[in-house]
Amino acid sequence: KGKIKIYRKVKSEEIFDGKILNLKLEYFEKDNKILKREIVEHKDAVAIFPIDEKGYVYLVKQFRFPIQENFLEIPAGLVEVGENYEDTALRELQEEIGFSSKKLERIFEGYTSVGFCTEKVVIFRADNLFFSKLPEDEDENLSVVKIRFDDLKKMYFNGEIKDFKTAIAILNEINRG
Repeated sequence: KGKIKIYRKVKSEEIFDGKILNLKLEYFEKDNKILKREIVEHKDAVAIFPIDEKGYVYLVKQFRFPIQENFLEIPAGLVEVGENYEDTALRELQEEIGFSSKKLERIFEGYTSVGFCTEKVVIFRADNLFFSKLPEDEDENLSVVKIRFDDLKKMYFNGEIKDFKTAIAILNEINRG
């Protein structure tokens, strides 16, 4: 009752091998039928909700090419080979907003689009911020936006926040008690 049938992978074809993702066609057998699936293998990522002692949140505004719009988001980035999630989070804070944190708290861990993509995102809350700047990635063109949390909450409820990582972090902050 309610038992899920197991799919057996029978073949995998690499279509594209890129810097941040690979695209594969994978073939699975179930009930003597062959099913074909497009799978995006994507590097894991982190996102950080940086909030200071006065209740200001530091976001980045950047143009997102796939959507062709500017997005207001919490700082985020890809986990590099040999890096753990916490180290990535601290590096991204320094590169993107010029701060680091004495207190990182893991608030969420999940997958962006489980139907076709392997990307896992770990979201942290960062407080006890202090100035610490690293150069930003050469292909990034972003600006830092400092906003009171109450205003950010209103933006969320008005539909102005369209990035899921940022939405999850806002909802976490609302529900902290």
